[in-house]
Amino acid sequence: TLIETASYLGGRHAELFPEKVVCVVGSMRPEKFVDTDAHFNVGVAFGALSLASPGVYVCMNGCVFPHDKVCRDTQTGLFRPVAAA
Repeated sequence: TLIETASYLGGRHAELFPEKVVCVVGSMRPEKFVDTDAHFNVGVAFGALSLASPGVYVCMNGCVFPHDKVCRDTQTGLFRPVAAA
């Protein structure tokens, strides 16, 4: 899934492409649907590419999360920041 892919890339980021910004993006509704969020999420990812520090990020629901500070709410299905311990 999105978070697992971002975590894998985050673990290899320093070794493979330390100076790059990587945005992992997806959609809650596939692009073929009229009310898809795919275009919006890609737009957010492009914005993050211009503004974020090098690292790996998850871009969903209009938000940008560091790969190691994001989870998916099982009740709503939305991505949210990991609660601080």
